Amino acid sequence: MNSRNLLLASILLNVSLLAGFAWHINRAPVAADAKPAPASATAAAPAGPAKRGSATGTEPAPMAPAARAEAFNWRNVESEDYKKYIANLRAIGCPEETIKDIIIADVNKLYAPKLAALNRPATEYKYWEPQRNYPVGMDKDKQRQMREIAKEKKALLQELLSVDSEEEARKLYGGTDYYERMSGFLPKEKREGVRELVQKFSELEQDVYRKSDGRPDSEDSKELLKIRNERRAELAKLLTPQELLDYELRSSQTASQMRYDLTAFEPNEDEFRRIFKARAEFDNEFGPNYGGTQDAEQQKKRAEAQRKVDEALKLELGPERYAEYKQASDYAYRELARVATRYELPKETAKKVWAVKTAAEEQASKLRQDQSLSTEQRQAAAKAIQAETEKAVTEMLGERGYKSYVNSGGYWVRNVGSGVGVRRVVSP
Repeated sequence: MNSRNLLLASILLNVSLLAGFAWHINRAPVAADAKPAPASATAAAPAGPAKRGSATGTEPAPMAPAARAEAFNWRNVESEDYKKYIANLRAIGCPEETIKDIIIADVNKLYAPKLAALNRPATEYKYWEPQRNYPVGMDKDKQRQMREIAKEKKALLQELLSVDSEEEARKLYGGTDYYERMSGFLPKEKREGVRELVQKFSELEQDVYRKSDGRPDSEDSKELLKIRNERRAELAKLLTPQELLDYELRSSQTASQMRYDLTAFEPNEDEFRRIFKARAEFDNEFGPNYGGTQDAEQQKKRAEAQRKVDEALKLELGPERYAEYKQASDYAYRELARVATRYELPKETAKKVWAVKTAAEEQASKLRQDQSLSTEQRQAAAKAIQAETEKAVTEMLGERGYKSYVNSGGYWVRNVGSGVGVRRVVSP
């Protein structure tokens, strides 16, 4: 038999034997209790590959009740036409869940060679060649072909079994769907449209990153901002204003960056929405500024717009919470909070260490401005500040926490006294 799965054949054989046993006991055809095939099972063949390999290469006649009960032959069940195959499985009393498993497995096997051909590397891996920052990966044409195959397979299973192939795969393997997480709150009929738009514009962004080898310049940044705003405009045509806002709160680049920046701030939902509103308006106008790639005039406009965002957030959050927001936005503080969590230290530890940082930097600043001290006195005072700071931070974080922090964001601890010992000459 062509592509026979021994396990599935065993399942069907057991079903057939049970059906035969019931027929002999009741002296009545099994067909009386069999679940009738839906109308779709006898409709025209689906648009995709409706044919499959059968055991004999010939089309069997429908099975008679007596033949089903007295003998089982796989050739009488298999068919090159999927809808007839499903009808024959139902005719022998095969459970619907088992039919679904059989057909999905068979369809996956049918499409596997096509996907494998597209996934096959075009050239041999040359291990001696330098690695690009942004790998080229699969070309756009292959990506398009893979999407078309996935859509064709999905449509075929939807027509045959009224199931979503991706959803069935997640049930089987226990996976999660990123798009479902981001757009699960939307009506089902809109989710597929969102998915297609996201894929379309993601490919355009990938083209920019490939071209720049992962290092976009000012022109690349403008192109990325344009793509980003075009995607938002297309989504606005598909979604209501509220749906668009809720979607962007989950999936936009602004929201993703905020979830990283605000780990130590721990905003509630209302605070997150307030901050998002201000930052999204800024990002939609200026976009990312990779490595200061924008020109001087644009940088000036950007700085002024950032100042207005900060003023608005100070009013939205209040002075105390805004101060915590600014503190949590500092990379060194975020790393400090991460280390405190990693080593199960009290929640206030990060704030205490930050207070030491503030005090040490103030002392070092005053020492730099004090022109009455000699170079030797400055150096001695700087060493004392450095030693006291390192001791205080070590006591608060512990030896392991201290080592982890100074190597991942806490560089200030070892540099707080640097440059203080140099005597500055003041012009008369």
